[in-house]
Amino acid sequence: MKKYLENVTLLAYTSHEIPQTIASLQKCQEGLGFAETKLLCHEKPDGLPENILYEFAPEINNIDDFNQYVFLELGKHVNTSHVLYVQAHAWILHPELWDDEWLQYDYIGSPWKHMDEAYIAWGSKEHVRVGNGGFSLRSKKLLEIPKKHGLPLLQEQNWYNEDGNLTCYYRELMLALGIKYASVEVAARFAYENDVPENMEIKDFFGYHRNMPRR
Repeated sequence: MKKYLENVTLLAYTSHEIPQTIASLQKCQEGLGFAETKLLCHEKPDGLPENILYEFAPEINNIDDFNQYVFLELGKHVNTSHVLYVQAHAWILHPELWDDEWLQYDYIGSPWKHMDEAYIAWGSKEHVRVGNGGFSLRSKKLLEIPKKHGLPLLQEQNWYNEDGNLTCYYRELMLALGIKYASVEVAARFAYENDVPENMEIKDFFGYHRNMPRR
């Protein structure tokens, strides 16, 4: 019998690659049960499986549309303590590796590589390693902060990345509000995107974003 995550919503938001996104949600459902599974889209797809709930969200015409909505509005679609956010190229690989301890964190995503000129927290200048949003576990508490505090979506190097805003640009504020980010070591077990020193000895990952692990 598969494990049921009563405090986690499985969710994706898209206007493109809709069949692939539905397939990603279904792959995640194969090994774990969720309180709710939701597809946010500008229109309800024909033949949407009954176990995937449809909710309207504005059409994504460009990456800025996506970032703005996820940053400010994602929280209103979540009725549980946490959401597992996935995409067409991001899903669960090994459901048996789920760890309830992850629910103590407000944000977990696959580790970023260290980059001298990117992923830097404003203020502290800390090099942030955990923030990849494409396959991520986020708390509703974190999701509600931007709108509650009237935070604008900030730009860095001509990009308005929602995950960069949540984990880098507003990091000091988030920490002051009690937000808890997972360590790089925890994130390395949670999901894979690229090889980093912390995941080189890990064979299997709970999930992935964009690049399948080669082990």
